[in-house]
Amino acid sequence: MRALKSAVAAMALSAPLAFIGVASAQEGPQWTERIGVEIEGEGADRVFIPGLTSSPKVFTKTTRGLSGELHMVTVQGFAGTEAPDDLSEFIGPVAKAMADYLETEGIEDASLIGHSMGGIVAMLAAEQSDRISRVLIVDSVPFLPGLFTPGVTGEQAALMRPILRQQMKRMTKEAWMQTVRQGLPRQAISDEARAAILKVSEESDFEAAKAAFVELMTTDYSETFAKVDVPVTVLVPFDPSVGFSREAVLSRYQDQYKDVPNVELRVIENSRHFVMMDQPEAFRAELERFLSKED
Repeated sequence: MRALKSAVAAMALSAPLAFIGVASAQEGPQWTERIGVEIEGEGADRVFIPGLTSSPKVFTKTTRGLSGELHMVTVQGFAGTEAPDDLSEFIGPVAKAMADYLETEGIEDASLIGHSMGGIVAMLAAEQSDRISRVLIVDSVPFLPGLFTPGVTGEQAALMRPILRQQMKRMTKEAWMQTVRQGLPRQAISDEARAAILKVSEESDFEAAKAAFVELMTTDYSETFAKVDVPVTVLVPFDPSVGFSREAVLSRYQDQYKDVPNVELRVIENSRHFVMMDQPEAFRAELERFLSKED
């Protein structure tokens, strides 16, 4: 359990982060209580879901000129948007809102692209909805504690939830932001990318960020991932400076996805967590390859 506590502390330094404003969720369909969506273009539906305290602007450079109807999602509470009143549950309601959005708008055969927490949301939505044809996950896994502490179980992580929740309750916004700053080298390579990540984290609702973080660090979504039978592509970043071999990094991701029936893992070289910011050309190539397989 002590090892797990240390892992949780380490994960705070590498949790996904980023920015965009959407309208208040006080009006409109029920899904607007959890997500806002901006739409660009026409054609096949491609849905982009950013990660923790992130905004769809992280995809801007790599989606410029992309064909199709792009649905750019912002999770309510992140990137300067108003947080939901009820934060007792976070990830599940966001995934349900995503599935409800597709249903309400009559969208079928959608391709979902999710970064980090957004990848988890995409997979949870794909398990609920038959309106999703494929999923592209950008650096995420079903069980985050297991990525940092091999051998830890979902039951052990769940036992940490009330402890971590209390730790987060006592944490100040200043302490949280200091943790974010310390973790920036793990997030992206360039100073420009790190500055953007930090800015949008500062703009996000602190209580919403903490609620999402606790769930991500103490929940095993492996059983749900295993129920998703649409094609899944996972982009795995690798940077030799992290101190692990390419084979060791890939092996950890392969273990995480071993029960997902239709999955392909692809390594992005010389990249950290924000693949689309570190290696935009490689990410765009992988995105187009993924979308070219649409039915």
